[in-house]
Amino acid sequence: MVWINKQKLFNRYLPMFLSVLLIVAAVFAYLIFRPQTPVAEAAPAFVSGQSNGCITGSGTCNAAFPSANTAHNFLVAECEVAGGNTCALTDTQSNTWVQATTTTDGTYQLYVFYVVDAKAGANTVTMTASGSTFYQTLAFAEFSGIINSSPLDQAGSGINTSTTNWTATAGGITANANELLIGAGGMLDSVHAGSGFSAGSLYTIAAGDSPSLSSAGNGASYLEYRIVSATGTYSAPATSANAESGPSLIVTFKGISAKTGNFVQQGGKFVQRGGKVTIGK
Repeated sequence: MVWINKQKLFNRYLPMFLSVLLIVAAVFAYLIFRPQTPVAEAAPAFVSGQSNGCITGSGTCNAAFPSANTAHNFLVAECEVAGGNTCALTDTQSNTWVQATTTTDGTYQLYVFYVVDAKAGANTVTMTASGSTFYQTLAFAEFSGIINSSPLDQAGSGINTSTTNWTATAGGITANANELLIGAGGMLDSVHAGSGFSAGSLYTIAAGDSPSLSSAGNGASYLEYRIVSATGTYSAPATSANAESGPSLIVTFKGISAKTGNFVQQGGKFVQRGGKVTIGK
């Protein structure tokens, strides 16, 4: 009789138990496999910039960031040398500067370099030409919101001959909607010292260099930026104060895209908000 009563109870409550179990399993499955809402990440943003121009003949030039770099941020720089020399960059934080692109108008060589996942701290950047040159220019900036793995996207160059309106056009459509556009250019500035440049439409000068000496032939360069939110083929215009010739560049870098789930990028890793789970090395 006792066994029969237990069997009746079992038969009565088993369907209810199974129903509850199925409901709980369905809830867990939904929580795990439901479509994730993208987490909006901050767009690329300018932090700080600095520049310098040197007429030392030694082929070196340096300048310090106006404030300490933030860990994992992105650094970008332009340098220009004359006389057939090449340019290399180092800094006091031992970051690795990677050449993005270069161009020449036959007299002046222009470069854009970048650093991913920058180290934190006060930082001085030094450019070194491969040989003696009568002037060197250097301009650099720090940005947040750039991916830390293969950020380089598009590049292009322009040769501007005796015109106040400069431009360089990228070679293709940007891969991401969210990107940082960098424009750079340089000239001899044979008209007068410190002629300088103005940013083109929709661009902002991150750092502009014009050595203020009393003699001609000082050199002038610029580093400008624009942040976009749609894919496209972009140009980097600029205006020089005098109708001087020289090379110019445009380089685009990928911003951090919106990601699904509750993760943010930190130094090449994806870390769950709150620091509970880390994906990547």
